[in-house]
Amino acid sequence: ANTPVEGKSDSATPKNPTAFSSDCADIHLIFNPIPPAVAPTGDAIDSIPLAGGFTVGRLTRKPGVVFDHPLRAPSVGLSVEEIVCNLKLLTVNCLIPIKNRYPNVFFTNTFRPVGIGSPTSQHPRGQAADMQFRGVTKKEYFEIAQVIRDLVPYDQLLLEYKTTGSGLPWIHISFNKSGNRRQVLTFLNDQTYAQGL
Repeated sequence: ANTPVEGKSDSATPKNPTAFSSDCADIHLIFNPIPPAVAPTGDAIDSIPLAGGFTVGRLTRKPGVVFDHPLRAPSVGLSVEEIVCNLKLLTVNCLIPIKNRYPNVFFTNTFRPVGIGSPTSQHPRGQAADMQFRGVTKKEYFEIAQVIRDLVPYDQLLLEYKTTGSGLPWIHISFNKSGNRRQVLTFLNDQTYAQGL
């Protein structure tokens, strides 16, 4: 009962849903408009539509997310356009299906600048999101992670537990258009606790 998953573990082989979309042609047109139109910069980046009612601002700024990290400049060798494309693909392939299944989900952060969190984080690339669920117990996070594992395509799915701070768990998901590893891990206090859930 002292383990992060309250005595449960699941090392089942994940199903392998295929990606719904890898198309960013619409994002390319936004950043490469026909003159005299100009590409968005500054606060205008927040208004770029991604999919399903999500915009860049809704996934990077308060009140859409808990942690406010405006996307304003290139990061980790990627242009703003490439990061927005990654956010769109994360949204279409992962976030919208999860939101449809769990309307009580909220995203604590997606894009965030280098230097916050792990040096290998996919967040500065716009490829990752952290989420929590309103009205859900710690035990239910394990069950939700099992459903998500088989619901959407992903690169990494991390079920993360904390014994410090609020003690509330969260789920991290990432999507990589170049290829997904389908890696599933359970974390405790920012350290790998187990392979699988």
